[in-house]
Amino acid sequence: MALKIEGVRRSAPSRHAPSLPAPPRPRRGLNTKSYTVGIVTSDFLLAWASLGIGLYLLSLVSRNPENRLSNFWVNFPHGTMFPVGIVLGMALSGMYRMSRRSPTQSTFTELQNYTMGVTFGGVLALALSYIAHHYAYYTVQVATQVLAAMFVAVFLLPIGHALLRHEVLRQSPVRVLIVDRGEGVSRFTTHLRLNHGIQVVGWVATTESLPPGALGRLSDLEQ
Repeated sequence: MALKIEGVRRSAPSRHAPSLPAPPRPRRGLNTKSYTVGIVTSDFLLAWASLGIGLYLLSLVSRNPENRLSNFWVNFPHGTMFPVGIVLGMALSGMYRMSRRSPTQSTFTELQNYTMGVTFGGVLALALSYIAHHYAYYTVQVATQVLAAMFVAVFLLPIGHALLRHEVLRQSPVRVLIVDRGEGVSRFTTHLRLNHGIQVVGWVATTESLPPGALGRLSDLEQ
């Protein structure tokens, strides 16, 4: 068994002192609002980059005169709804939920969820473009250009998330305390240390006696 712990030691309460509720533990690392702002900003900027790269790639394979590279600076400003749609799609598909913020999260295993979020975002971008065209005479974005941008975004957005998560965990690693009889401590420690961003601080024994190397017994956990 492994428990996440904070880096604050709390003393045992006195028998005669009134019991006070423990103060709320501060959020750190992946559970902060600054990290949320960071991944939203990253997705917004990388969506713009995906649009630019997508338009360039489309100009290489498309025979439509509108998609030529000479029309790049005509098509690029018309894609303002794409970054907005991507952020909304990622949010509505649950990619910004704190329940997904595990230090052992794999970019490759989450690729299906990124694909779903980007697809949802592309559909929203087209819908917003049509609405803006109807009410504000905004130029409707070409569907093939959105598809090209979505293809690039499926790869760029996970890379942005992975780099940002790596940097946050480097600065604020998740501290883990192992609770075990002793037989599995070495195996658990090796497995956890293979994951970036996890710091094993030691282990607590569930046995009556105190084995060598243990920080204490289970009854000493609060101290």
